[in-house]
Amino acid sequence: MAVWCKVLGGLLVFGSCTLCGFWLAWQDAYRADELAALRKAFVLLKGEIQYALAPLPEAFADIAARTKAQAARFFLDMAAHLALRNGDSAADVWAAASHSLQKASHLSEEDMQCLHLLGQSFGYLDGATQAQGLDLAIAYIDETTASLQKKSAANGRMYRSVGMLCGALIAIALL
Repeated sequence: MAVWCKVLGGLLVFGSCTLCGFWLAWQDAYRADELAALRKAFVLLKGEIQYALAPLPEAFADIAARTKAQAARFFLDMAAHLALRNGDSAADVWAAASHSLQKASHLSEEDMQCLHLLGQSFGYLDGATQAQGLDLAIAYIDETTASLQKKSAANGRMYRSVGMLCGALIAIALL
């Protein structure tokens, strides 16, 4: 009976360490997916600002319907807050929505700083300046996504392997 408990414990340790390695490897992929969704939303927003000339609440609601997951929730929050017309500026609402996005996403502090800087241009600058800010955010996302893909390719395999090796080492030590 004691042998089976050790074997079961070893398998559980091995499995949990392996899952930790895979979880670490997936973090960059989740962040890249969220950045890609934000990029798409920013491209759509740029089009709304430049060509459709839609008010921000309508533009944000339209973008939320055409994006996925965290980006959609972010733009829905923005649209809902701006539609209330409680006197908050678009920049303030953007900052609050980006703060709640940070809690629910895999975005880094750098990503959030870029988002915060972009939000400061909404509501009081002209459309051309807002479009320039969106272009800068899109360029940041493109650059970050490219580096994430390189990092993920290099580190992903390492995280998975180290997780499995640590799990095997601990399991062998327990047996």
